[in-house]
Amino acid sequence: MAALLTACGAFAAATTAASSSAPEALTAAAAAPGSPPAAAAQGLPFSFRAYPYEVRDLAMGARPFSSSGVVPREDPGIHDRQGVRMRRIDGRLYDFPRGQATYGLLNLRSFLVTHDQFFLDRAFAQAQRLRDTRVVAGDAWFYPNAPSKHRHGRPGEFIAAPYYSALAQGRALMFLSRLAEVTQQPVWQEAADHTFASFVRRESDPGPCVANVDSQGYYWLQEWPWPNLPPDCTFNGHNSAAFGLYEYWHLTRDAQAHALFCGAATTAQHYAGVFRQPGWISLYCLAHRAISDYYHSYHVGQLLELHRMTGAVAFVRFADRFSGDYPRPAVSGALCIEPGQYVALRFGRDGRISDRLTVVVRRTVTVPATRRQRQLRGGDVYLR
Repeated sequence: MAALLTACGAFAAATTAASSSAPEALTAAAAAPGSPPAAAAQGLPFSFRAYPYEVRDLAMGARPFSSSGVVPREDPGIHDRQGVRMRRIDGRLYDFPRGQATYGLLNLRSFLVTHDQFFLDRAFAQAQRLRDTRVVAGDAWFYPNAPSKHRHGRPGEFIAAPYYSALAQGRALMFLSRLAEVTQQPVWQEAADHTFASFVRRESDPGPCVANVDSQGYYWLQEWPWPNLPPDCTFNGHNSAAFGLYEYWHLTRDAQAHALFCGAATTAQHYAGVFRQPGWISLYCLAHRAISDYYHSYHVGQLLELHRMTGAVAFVRFADRFSGDYPRPAVSGALCIEPGQYVALRFGRDGRISDRLTVVVRRTVTVPATRRQRQLRGGDVYLR
C-alpha cells in the first residue's frame, strides 16, 4: 500500500547533512589491530587478532535477556507436551536449540522476577532437552538443527540436517552459563563447559565446527554452516554468539573465554565498517551482501551491547552511524510543524515518489507522526 509521508524540509536536509558530515567509518585497513596473540599463551589451538579490551563485569540486569518482563504461564508459542520450545515445519515438530535456549533465558528471567518455581521448572525443561539431544565431538557438545534447508533459501546452497550454528551454540552457552550462575548446580556448569568447547574446535577437526579464522586473522562465529560453501559471515549471528562467550567468561573467568570473546569483538569492530552502507541499510552477511531493515536495527542494538561489555567507544560510534544511515522506521510521536511551505510526497511500492502536493502551513500545528524512514539509499529521511 502506498504511504503518504510528509517531509519537513528542514528536518530532512538536516538529517542528511548530519549523516554525510560524520567521520568516515573505519575501513578494514584502518581498523586492523596489532599482531595476534600466540595461541600457546592461552592454550588455544589457533591464533587470531584481538584488541586487549577491558571486559566489564556486568550485573545480570545489564546483560542481554535480563529485562523485568515475565513470560505468560500459558505458552502461546510452539511447544511439545513437556513445554519445550519447538519449531513446526510442514506439520512436523522439530527440536529448536536456539529457541529452547532463548525460551529458557526468558523463563529464568521470569523466575528471578517472580520467584515462582513454575518458571524455573520450565527453564529446566529447556536445558534438559538441550542436554538430551546433544551431539558429542571430543569435549564439545553441539546442538543439532533440522530439517534440511537451503541457506537463505538460495538454490545451490543446500544444508543437510543435522546442521550446527554458532548462533544456536552461543545462545545455549548463554542460557546454560546463566542457569549455572543462578542455581549453582554442577550439572549446568558441566553443560556450559562442554558447550564452550565447541568454540575452540578447528575447521580441520573431525565433526561439527561453528567458528573459523579468516585469511586476515579474524575469528568468526558462523551462524550458517559452510560445508562446500564459502563462509556466510552473518553479522547478527556472529555478535549474538559472542554474547554467549561473554556470559561464560562472566561465570568462570576462564582465560580462553576472555581471549575468544575479545577476538570475536575485534572481528565485529574491524568489519562493522564493511557491513555499513552509508545512507542505507547495513549488510546482513558478507557472502551474499543481502540487506534487511529488521536486522539493521538489530545491529545497532548489538553494537551498543558490545560497548556495554567492552567499554570500547568504537562500538558506540558505529551504532550512531548505522542509526543515522537508516533510522529505525517504527518511530512515533508528535511532530511540530512551523508556518511555511512544505511538499507532501506519496511513495509507491517501489519506494519511489509517485505524487507530490505543496502544502502551506499558516500557523504552528502539532500532528501525530507515525513513521520516520529513509525511502531510498542516500536520500532524505521522511516523516509520515
